[in-house]
Amino acid sequence: MLRRRLFATLALAGLAVSILLTAPAVAANRCAPGFHCESNSYGYRIADAGVEYSSPRGEFTVGNDYGIAAEHARLGGGRGSLGYPTSTLRQDNYLHKGFYQIFERGVIYTRGTEGIAVKGGASPFDATHRAAGGGAGLALGYPVAREVREASGYWYQRFENGVIYVSPRGAHAVPGSTDLTYFYGRDSGHGAAVERTSLNDTHRSNGGGSGILGYPSGRATSQGGPYLYQVFERGVLYCGARNARNDTYGCWPVVGALSQVHRSYGGGSGIGYPIAARELITWATCESGAPYWQQAYERGHIITFASGRYSVLDYRGSGEHYPSFPEDCDAGNS
Repeated sequence: MLRRRLFATLALAGLAVSILLTAPAVAANRCAPGFHCESNSYGYRIADAGVEYSSPRGEFTVGNDYGIAAEHARLGGGRGSLGYPTSTLRQDNYLHKGFYQIFERGVIYTRGTEGIAVKGGASPFDATHRAAGGGAGLALGYPVAREVREASGYWYQRFENGVIYVSPRGAHAVPGSTDLTYFYGRDSGHGAAVERTSLNDTHRSNGGGSGILGYPSGRATSQGGPYLYQVFERGVLYCGARNARNDTYGCWPVVGALSQVHRSYGGGSGIGYPIAARELITWATCESGAPYWQQAYERGHIITFASGRYSVLDYRGSGEHYPSFPEDCDAGNS
């Protein structure tokens, strides 16, 4: 009898060990002490100064000052689009004299009262902003507004010194005029510049993303010296050439048929950068009264007609081509 009881006891012990070995493990609560767990290793607690968050990145407070906590809460807090904080509140003393705090999927910037997020993660705004230098220095600067949806797949966000556009063609910044690389104006003779213009200024004055150029499809590109261009959905924006009076560096778009002909003649490195805005000629009789477009460049002049025909005056030596108007044009006054 004693032997049977011994065997039964051993059998039960073996079964218990087997259950323990095969049973699924229960995850331990690894949140820091005193924190309300949202998920394993992620927790928060409310404090007088704001909300304290604990995660594998450390413990950081999203404070009530400067509008940071309000913006983070608006976007869903730790479980929202920005996620948990990964840094303390930092002060930018270089140029913009503001504050910012980094999160798992973005950054919140503030000048003192209102926080504005630049989203990361699935949103490309933060990565594009960082690639342009972030909030500090001579870059895009701090955000001045939250992102705006113009249409399905088309978004933009305005910054102090430019705009970031997001479209099916990618995320690209159109820089403004604080960075002298993207700045053009009249030289007063004393090193000062007035009558500012820039890629962003000119793009916005021509309707922005919903205007004649559309959304950018590439980044701003330097061609040396003052010359800079950026490609858009419906044309190219050029900055750097002096105007016809030779007293102002300007930025002008080249769009439509003019852009196609301009590219066929070498673009900015060929027939040159535009030195004036395009002009719609309506007072000349041409192609049954249809108006035509013309634009002057550093080394030539292009005219495009409604029929698709065009004329080019090319100043480059043996490659000269002189305008030839269609037969039904009265070019006497043009």
